[in-house]
Amino acid sequence: MKSVRETCVPRPEVLRGDLEDAIFAADFGQVVGGVAPSVYQDPERFFANTYPTATLKKVVTTVFDRLANPNEAGFPLRLSTGFGGGKTHTLIALWHLAHNIARPTLGTQLLPAAGRPRRVAVAGLDARAFGKSLVAEHGAIKVHSLWGEVAYQLGGEPAYRAIEAMDSPDDVPPASKVREMLPDGPVLILLDELVMYMAILNEQEKNAVLSFVSTLMAEVGARRQAVLVLTDPAGQPVYAKQAHELIEATRLSAAASDLDGIIGRRASGFDPVGKEAAEVIVRRLFEHIERGAAETASSEYYRAYERVKAELPEALPGGAAVDYAKVISRTYPFHPRLLETAQDRLAALQDFHKSRGTLRLFARIVRDVWEQERDLFLISAGDLDWGSSRIQADLLDRLHRDSFKPSVNADVLRHARQLDEVQGSDVHRRVATALLLESLPLNERATMSKADLTLAVLRPNETGSEPGEAVDRLLQHCWHIYHDEGRTRFQFRYEPNINKIIEERSGTVSSEDARQAVRTMAHNYFRGTVFTLVAYPNGPSAVADSAQLKLVLTESEALAQEICDYTEEADAGNRFPRRFRNAILGIAATPAQFEVAAQATRRLTVAQEIQRQEQERCTGRTRTTPLLDEVKALLPDLQLTARRQTLRAFNRVVFQGRPSVTLTEEYLVSNVGPLRDVDGQTKLKDMLDDKHLIYEAGDALDVDLLLDELVKGATPSLEHDGAVLASAVHERALASPRLRLMRDEEPVRKAIRKAIEEGRLLLRLPDGSVYARQGCYTGPPEQRSLQAGVQCPAFSLSSDVLLAPSSAPCASAWQQVAAAPSGELLTIHQAATDKFTSEQKVRDAIDAGQLNGQEVDGQLMVVVDDKYRAWHPSGEAKTVSTKEWDEAVKYAARRPLLRLTLSTNSLDRAGDLIDIAQPFGARALWLSVNVSGELSGGGQLFFAVNDVKHSSPLKPIERAREMQRACNAATVQFSASLALDLAAPARPLGEEPVRNAKVKAAGTVSVEAEFGEEETSGAS
Repeated sequence: MKSVRETCVPRPEVLRGDLEDAIFAADFGQVVGGVAPSVYQDPERFFANTYPTATLKKVVTTVFDRLANPNEAGFPLRLSTGFGGGKTHTLIALWHLAHNIARPTLGTQLLPAAGRPRRVAVAGLDARAFGKSLVAEHGAIKVHSLWGEVAYQLGGEPAYRAIEAMDSPDDVPPASKVREMLPDGPVLILLDELVMYMAILNEQEKNAVLSFVSTLMAEVGARRQAVLVLTDPAGQPVYAKQAHELIEATRLSAAASDLDGIIGRRASGFDPVGKEAAEVIVRRLFEHIERGAAETASSEYYRAYERVKAELPEALPGGAAVDYAKVISRTYPFHPRLLETAQDRLAALQDFHKSRGTLRLFARIVRDVWEQERDLFLISAGDLDWGSSRIQADLLDRLHRDSFKPSVNADVLRHARQLDEVQGSDVHRRVATALLLESLPLNERATMSKADLTLAVLRPNETGSEPGEAVDRLLQHCWHIYHDEGRTRFQFRYEPNINKIIEERSGTVSSEDARQAVRTMAHNYFRGTVFTLVAYPNGPSAVADSAQLKLVLTESEALAQEICDYTEEADAGNRFPRRFRNAILGIAATPAQFEVAAQATRRLTVAQEIQRQEQERCTGRTRTTPLLDEVKALLPDLQLTARRQTLRAFNRVVFQGRPSVTLTEEYLVSNVGPLRDVDGQTKLKDMLDDKHLIYEAGDALDVDLLLDELVKGATPSLEHDGAVLASAVHERALASPRLRLMRDEEPVRKAIRKAIEEGRLLLRLPDGSVYARQGCYTGPPEQRSLQAGVQCPAFSLSSDVLLAPSSAPCASAWQQVAAAPSGELLTIHQAATDKFTSEQKVRDAIDAGQLNGQEVDGQLMVVVDDKYRAWHPSGEAKTVSTKEWDEAVKYAARRPLLRLTLSTNSLDRAGDLIDIAQPFGARALWLSVNVSGELSGGGQLFFAVNDVKHSSPLKPIERAREMQRACNAATVQFSASLALDLAAPARPLGEEPVRNAKVKAAGTVSVEAEFGEEETSGAS
């Protein structure tokens, strides 16, 4: 949509501000006297500014039809309306048309040129200007009575001389003299404000006026082509008695006719504007309006209201919204609800003239919009500028509502705008502006619901919830907004509400008490298990330089930065930088926002004290007080606000060696919902994750960085040449400027595991076990052997755990395997592992006499002797190995399965290994289990069982489960593997058994398989 400033052209006098009060208040007497402002005195300008409402056209055409038709009987009529009903405008229109009857092009929108009378004798009297003894002066002639003035205006000096002897307020002329006053031909007499003249007369004089009016009406009705138009301000209580008497007098004449006969409505309710008030106002204020823009605005608002009604059924008032949208094409560029407020609500004020007051107000609004160059699609009640001195003069001073000025200054111009700045919109100002305008009458109707306010200020690009939400926030901050008992209707009042009382008393809460409350609230919020919280330390020396990830909570960002950077205060003799930069961060407050939070806690403290005091006052049958009800309703919002402002205050995140960052709104708690349920450390962790400032679960360091920067240069082992302490590697990671924050050792540990898998690093545990790419070297020197394929268990990065590059001098000794003693027996599986061959090859060698075999308890064993030590497998078949399920499925289709090992790191899945292995028909199953972790009561746990039968009475998996429960869950590392002793296969298994095993593995059980030579197409 286009802005109204693009589609509408105001009249120059509107933009200049030339529409002074006299112009807004049309004065019939001034027009008759030739001294009215040009907007009323100049006939062409008057008709150009006059919108031809249907009722006004009806009156004008009826009057002039009577004057033009010589066969029409005389016609007396009474216009009975209150101020603002349009009667003065009607009289001026009749006067100009009668005086300019020879100008056929004048006023044709009201009266067609064809059929007009050729001439009209016209008299126009504004009795409001009459004096008690002097009615008017015409040169040397001084007129003293109503009838003297009628005679003079209709017939000049001769007619006046004819009744001069009776020109006295109490000497009414007889009917014959009245008849002589009326000249031949069309006669139009316009009598305005007679009741105001009657109010200054004595009873005798007043009776004379009533008698004359009755006689005049009778004479007008008795002749042809004569019309008498009589007005009275029926809606004004101050003249009620005189108006009633005038009505009674007019009823004495059988020829009298109320306006009912013309426009089909009660005389006392005559409104020449009728339902066309909008068109009248628009016509008077604008030279031109693009009709297409009006239709576009109507369509856009219609769609918006339909959308809101569908999505938020309670947001708008019933079907009225859609009806309003349809009316916009007529009221454009004004919103219909603004017009309704002005004419139906403000009209209840005695000093607000319904038509003139509305016209004056809308002219002020238009001028402000154009002067301020505001881009509005439609001018609504929310677009009134209460900061304008002109608006305040019209609506507060003129209407004796200056007691609302504190509401304007405190709530509309300050509190609402402050909320707009926070929320990034202008909806609070619009809502407060519309509500204050509606509240001016200060009666029971001068209230608005959220739906009313949404209708009054909603814009098409808004969702529909904004005005209602703005009301809730305004209730928390404004000093003069009240709500009813059900909190459904709202109103501005003179009296300060609970917000103002709290604001005034908040100064009694000391600054230190308020600040301490903020600090305590922040402390509670940032407690948690993600970081070790160090709250409000005095300086760097109060925070240990340890590997544990710490969150330092301070009121000052400078202090937080100093603590992150150093281990000692600035005045210490030896000030050292903090070493473990990746194990500390700070959260600090912004000074300005901290003060906002302190003020919020002051308000909360005062409200709680008011609640306590009011509860003490409630004794006996008095269970509550109005103030107690108010403060109880407000307390939840105050608690929410105090917490929210506190969290917004502590929003600076500080690091060592990195720029500080702001904890933005998305990482603060939502405005909606219980703040106490939110973990501030979790919110902070979310921000660190999103900005990649901390290692997440599953992350690992780069292996090259681990080896080149962390292992190299770490504290060496004194006993193992080329080895370094694992604890020193971890500490170097915590101190590295190339790395992120670390919650624990896991990123380093995962990198170590990966380096071992790649064959680039060896790990030595305190028990002497060494883990390398090929498996675990374990046992005392004389029995040391390689447990092939055994994965590295859980381990801590402690000083008794060593790391060595695979090229280190100690690597060879760590991987030394003791020669098997003669006569020792090995299982087929052990022999195959030792010789890096398949179990089938070992059996074949025994069958061929290359190895010595021995039966033990029904199981074939290999004898370790010279023959065994000298035997090396040769002529190996072209085998393939894989650790991927999909490859295993592919190989199983054309190759025999030689070796299979199933592994898992999940204790819950360890029991499923045997079920997965069952379809492969193994002759034996060999189980290995490893568990490690930090014991809950302190200390380390390492448990390993290797190559035992799955049916071992030790029940390794159950033992592992018991040991896991004794450990800190976050530190437990578990692994289990099941090796299958397979019979020598003659043919491939096919894909199905392996595919089924993959499905059962479900991503948590890994496979390591070896397949024999691929079967050729000619094999049988």
